[in-house]
Amino acid sequence: MCGVLASIIMLLCGCTSTKSVAPLNVALEEDYIPLQEEVWAIAQADSLHETLLSKGMVVKDEQADALFLTVKHRLLKDQPQIAEHIRIYLLRSPDANAAALPNGIIYIHAGLFPILDNEDQLAAIIGHEIAHVVDRHSLRAVINQKNTFIGAHVADLMTGGLGLVYFPALASLSSFSREQEEEADMQAVIWLQAAGYQPEAAIEVFRNFTTIPGAQHNQASIYSSHPSQQQRIASLEQQLSVKEATPSPSPDLSPEFLAVRVTQTEAVVEMHLRDHRYILAETDLDRIAGNLPQQSRVEYYRGEIDFGRARNPGDATREAYWIQSGKTNFSSANYALFENQKDQNLQQAVLHFNLAANGEPQQVNAMKRLGEVYLYQGDNQEAVNWLRRYLNTAPDAGDARYVNSLIKKAQNTNTRKEIES
Repeated sequence: MCGVLASIIMLLCGCTSTKSVAPLNVALEEDYIPLQEEVWAIAQADSLHETLLSKGMVVKDEQADALFLTVKHRLLKDQPQIAEHIRIYLLRSPDANAAALPNGIIYIHAGLFPILDNEDQLAAIIGHEIAHVVDRHSLRAVINQKNTFIGAHVADLMTGGLGLVYFPALASLSSFSREQEEEADMQAVIWLQAAGYQPEAAIEVFRNFTTIPGAQHNQASIYSSHPSQQQRIASLEQQLSVKEATPSPSPDLSPEFLAVRVTQTEAVVEMHLRDHRYILAETDLDRIAGNLPQQSRVEYYRGEIDFGRARNPGDATREAYWIQSGKTNFSSANYALFENQKDQNLQQAVLHFNLAANGEPQQVNAMKRLGEVYLYQGDNQEAVNWLRRYLNTAPDAGDARYVNSLIKKAQNTNTRKEIES
C-alpha cells in the first residue's frame, strides 16, 4: 500500500496544468470531451477507491447506505443527474472527517457520528462535500496542485489516522482554497433550506467539533483544522441572518439516523480501544450510553477502558498528554500518574465487568475479561472460576484454546502475570 500511496502522491504533485475545468453539469453531458488532466485525476480517484475497498476500509452497512441515499436525494431533489453521479460511502475510520474525490465519491468517516446530534447535521456535512464535487473543487485542486488533500486523506487512513500527513497540505492552502470552503458552506446552507433541513446545522457542526478531546490540536479534521474556521462561521451566521428572521425549529431525531449513530459510535469506541485511545473511547461512549439498548454493554466497554488504562499506562499517558498539550513526548512524571492509578483502574474494571457479566443480557466476554483481570492481579483461583464460567456459558467459543491456556497458567503459577493486550 505504501508504494501505491507514494506513487499517487507523486502523481498529484507532478500535475501542474492550469487549464480551466468545465462545470459538472457540462461534464455529465454525453457529448462532453474531458481534458486529459481530468481523465487522469478521475482515474486516480477511482484507483484510490478500489484500494480502500480492497483494504476493507469501506464499510458495508445497509442502514448507513440507506441514510446517505435519503439525505443525498433530499438535498439534490431537483438535480437527479448530479444525484446519480454522487456516491457516498462509510469509511472505517475513528476520525471525525469527510472527503470528496473528483470522481463524485464522498467518504463519511464513522468517527463523525459520535459528534452529530441529528440528521440535519449529517446533511450539512454531506451537502458541503457535494458542493465540492459540484463546483469541481477537488478536481481543480488536483489539476492546479492547490493542495494534496486526496493523497493526505488516504495517507492518513493508512497511518492510523494520526493526521501527520495533513501538515504539508494545510501549509500549502491558499486563500482561494479557503474561498472554496466558504463556497461549499454557502451552497450547503441553500440545499439544507430547500430540503427542509435546519440550516443552522451547518454552524452547529463546527461547534460540535470543539467537543472532541484535543480538537484544538487535531490537524486531520476538515472542520477543525482550517485556519479560516471562525471566518467561515461568521459568513454562515451572516447568510442565515439575511435569509431567516427567526431560527428554525429544532429538528426531529429520525429513528434511521439514531440507529446508524448508535451502531457507528459503538464501532468507533471499539476502534479507539484497539488503538489504546481511552479518553476518546470514554467520551464517545458517554455520547450514546443512554441510547444503547443493552446497558450491560455500556458496562462492558467501561470495563475495557479501565482495564486498558491499567495494562497500557504508557499509551494512556501519551493520549492524555497529547490532548492537553498537542505533544507526545511526555515525561516520567506524567507516566507515574497513570502507573500510580493502576490498582484503582483494575478495581473499576472488575466493578464494570461484574455488572456486564451479571447484567441483562449477560455480556459473555465480560466473564473472560474478569478471568484475565484476576490473573493479571495474581488472584488465580478467581481467574479460573471466571474463565470456566465463560467456557460453560459459551461452549462453542472460538477462543476456547486461548482461554484454556489461561486456566492452565493460573493453575501453574503463583505470581502476577500480565495478559497481553
